Amino acid sequence: AIGDGSMNNGVAHESMNFATMAQFKKGLPIIFYVENNQYGMTGQQKGEITGVEFLSQRGLGYNDAAMHAETVCGMNILSVRDAVRRAREKCLDGEGPVLLEANTYRFWGHNFKDKGVAYRTREETDAWKEYDPVDWFRGELVRNDIITEENAEREWEKIREKLRELTVLAAKSRFPKIKDIYAGLYADTSSDNIDESYKTVNLLKPARKYKRDSDGKILGRHAVAEALAEEMSRDKRVVLWGEDIAEHGGAYSATLGLIDTFGRGRIFNTPISEATIIGTGVGAAMVGLRPVVEIMYIDFILMAMDQVGNQAAKTRYMFGGQSDIPLTIRTTIGGGKGYAGQHAQSLESIVTQFPGLKVAIPSNAYDMKGLLKTAIRDDNPVFFIEHQMVYLEKAVVPEGEDYTIPFGQAKVVKEGSDVTVVAYSNMVGRSIKAAEMLEKEEDISVEIVDPRTLVPLDIKTISESVKKTGRAVVITQAPYTGGFASHISHEITLNCFKDMKCPVRIVSSYDVPPPMSHPLEVENMPDPERIARDLKETMEK
Repeated sequence: AIGDGSMNNGVAHESMNFATMAQFKKGLPIIFYVENNQYGMTGQQKGEITGVEFLSQRGLGYNDAAMHAETVCGMNILSVRDAVRRAREKCLDGEGPVLLEANTYRFWGHNFKDKGVAYRTREETDAWKEYDPVDWFRGELVRNDIITEENAEREWEKIREKLRELTVLAAKSRFPKIKDIYAGLYADTSSDNIDESYKTVNLLKPARKYKRDSDGKILGRHAVAEALAEEMSRDKRVVLWGEDIAEHGGAYSATLGLIDTFGRGRIFNTPISEATIIGTGVGAAMVGLRPVVEIMYIDFILMAMDQVGNQAAKTRYMFGGQSDIPLTIRTTIGGGKGYAGQHAQSLESIVTQFPGLKVAIPSNAYDMKGLLKTAIRDDNPVFFIEHQMVYLEKAVVPEGEDYTIPFGQAKVVKEGSDVTVVAYSNMVGRSIKAAEMLEKEEDISVEIVDPRTLVPLDIKTISESVKKTGRAVVITQAPYTGGFASHISHEITLNCFKDMKCPVRIVSSYDVPPPMSHPLEVENMPDPERIARDLKETMEK
């Protein structure tokens, strides 16, 4: 159910287009019920902020059946009942979805401050009151000898009394206890121990096997594909959707071959509709599926911030912990490929701002597989960030569905004694190269810590390293201002201040959009040489 105001939001159009996709062989059983009370906040649907007489006319644009669109008098309870019954029958017969508009009226203002007089006349309001649905229905019952006027008044008084009781009950209810402010934010459960009944049977063909090289290594993108295939086989509730992920296998072939094994019922393409990709993922997770949805580039997440921040992250908390959201949002970070300002940003700090959301950001193929399997099994929404350059790098990756990596456990990827580097994603590999240069040329011993997950952040492991070395440098691909590196720096200072020999240093991209020009892009992103130079300067403090 949505209002006439919401019908003008782009997500409404995305949703109806999504619901009417031809690949859904049997129409989705969805009724889009639009309560058109004539005003969004103050803007009037008819004659002002739309160009149509009836909002149901928009159904013409979505499928050949025009979504069986219908407009009824929303002031007539029986008309609405009959229309909903017709729509329900269409849906049960496989002819959904249906667009149903109920024309009604908002007698009051948008909120308590809005008296509703600045943008409409008293004559308009009085004219609509002649069709008040409550008074009309009461009159119908009396006129058709279903109840008498006396009985009607008696029943109406019971209703008024019940409303008074509920109002008093709400007013007297106790406020939550301060100590419970975090209650319901995160689930502490997962699907680790599901039984065999969840296992996928009747595969269309065996899942693709990725052959290890002589050292037992595979590419990062193959590690992702292997994790997805194993989790889809292990749990039939795992379903994938996103742009171009079916036959094409996604922009980076990370889902290649999955449709051949699991079919279109388990992995399918979507329109370019980032908000609806994630919004439907939230809904599917709430009713028992374990969706893995893909946003091709993290830059595109800006098209779906409401769904990420206000729905995926907050729903469990707002429902008092009564609804788990086992949703995995996969996306990629670019950089180093000339993809420029809309395809190469590092926006991880944005999604860490939403309590209720976990954020994983692997730096190698080994972690890509283990962390992704953990994300899919987690009963919380997880934002999973894969770097496109790591897709092309090899690492030793275990086979088998029992391999997972717990969230919130950082890894010391290289031990050292002089300075601690905290780096994540593609910057880990660059930091290793910088450390090797320094050890060979300057005899500086560098310890490198990879957080693996930003939320939760393992500050304990990071702090232990910094207390040992007395120096810390945080490396990030993101711009300097407002980045997650600043948060890590703050936590290090908070926990290690008395053990530190100098302030924490941040090595980052510059405060500019990612350039397309190759020389500018190379200069913008921290490379081993710049990292080594800054580490050397830190040692001189």
